[in-house]
Amino acid sequence: MASPREVQNYLAYWFQLGKSVHISNGRTTERPIPVLEGHQFSRAFQDCWQDIMAVGGRDCYLDGTTETIEQLLSSRWEITDCARCSIPVAMSNLMPVAQLCPCGDIDTWPNDDLPAPHMPINNSKHFSRLKTRLNASHQKSTKNNLDKA
Repeated sequence: MASPREVQNYLAYWFQLGKSVHISNGRTTERPIPVLEGHQFSRAFQDCWQDIMAVGGRDCYLDGTTETIEQLLSSRWEITDCARCSIPVAMSNLMPVAQLCPCGDIDTWPNDDLPAPHMPINNSKHFSRLKTRLNASHQKSTKNNLDKA
């Protein structure tokens, strides 16, 4: 079963590649811009998610797909990475079949020359982990130099 957070991440990746979500069988179409703001989803993305959740994901689907957001949130679906482009795709866990990835209709994707879509990054956590690794490496190097002397 895909969690709400996994489905949000799934949508966020595809929104960054220009896909839209159709709500209420296409009565409205949304593509939040920007998708990310700093280390979190943007207000536009959060508003779009609220619009989807207001109808329980019923009759809401991503461009190029047939499964609804409601289905993705059921126990019959999971989110996994596309073998072709590594972006999250929906896969039925009841009867796994080769699902077409929404990347199939993006002529310019995958493109290793462009930055790939990504999730929000918390820079303070990232730099804290980097600092910890550098300090550990420095301490190990200092210890090795003292042992050699």
